[in-house]
Amino acid sequence: MKLTIVLAVLIGVAVLACSSAAPAPAEPTPNIDATADRKVLQALSHIGIPKYMDGVWLCTDASAPLVDDLSTEQSEGYRCSVTVEYTDEFAIVKSNGIPNHDYESGLGCCAGEVEYEWRIPLKPELAASVTYAPERGPVAISVNGVPFFGPEEGPGGDAVALHFEYFVEDRQPIV
Repeated sequence: MKLTIVLAVLIGVAVLACSSAAPAPAEPTPNIDATADRKVLQALSHIGIPKYMDGVWLCTDASAPLVDDLSTEQSEGYRCSVTVEYTDEFAIVKSNGIPNHDYESGLGCCAGEVEYEWRIPLKPELAASVTYAPERGPVAISVNGVPFFGPEEGPGGDAVALHFEYFVEDRQPIV
């Protein structure tokens, strides 16, 4: 569990640190996932796919489990989905945002599939200036394709300040 969180944070940091990178070439290489044949990975080693991305992505095939939003009475039967394509410069990760386990969608209720796409530089370079994570919206991705959101996303305001009782919610009441 800790390794999954650390990997997700590292990938998020790499995306933020290199947010000014050039767009990927139009012709991506074939889709490579956790079940890929080792010979294919060796054949693509010339584009520099980092070893830390080899075999870490979950939900890359149809064997991913069906999951349910426990906040509803019906069974949705969602399935997590992650695809990863590698170009010379980027790992292009696409997901439907559904986790690989049952979940509760919380106060907003009824979370469903949302298409996400991230471009993660394969050879990150230090940016000329600091780029802060946005306060709202997705800021990183987990290995199962579920996004991590900014510290002020949803009710509760700044999650860190709220934890240390330095923040008073004035926009959205916490029920």
